[in-house]
Amino acid sequence: MRQRGRKSRLQRRTMALVANAPAPSHEPPAPCYRLDEPEKRMWDEIHREYDFTCGGNLLLCMALQSLGRARHCGELIAQQGSMIPGRRNVLKPHPLLGVERVSRALCASLLKKLKIKLEL
Repeated sequence: MRQRGRKSRLQRRTMALVANAPAPSHEPPAPCYRLDEPEKRMWDEIHREYDFTCGGNLLLCMALQSLGRARHCGELIAQQGSMIPGRRNVLKPHPLLGVERVSRALCASLLKKLKIKLEL
């Protein structure tokens, strides 16, 4: 459903950051130095399909960082189990479950702002 009326300042700024046109034939920009290897590969794959402005590159870097954080939390949870002993050996949910969920939600939100359909 299309929005009626005036767009908010945040929507106008976000729309200005994203130039979702077909990617030109030049090489994609270098990946953000904070990304791990799987996210660097995703950076290259996404840049083959889309062209972003500088702000769009920042949003993509944030999205891939949060995806890497979620992946790392998922690995730790898989090693340690989803329930850990708390006080008096009562089982409680692993504290990283929330971090993983929030990181995946942030990644999905940023990719939606960038108008990228990616299955996570």
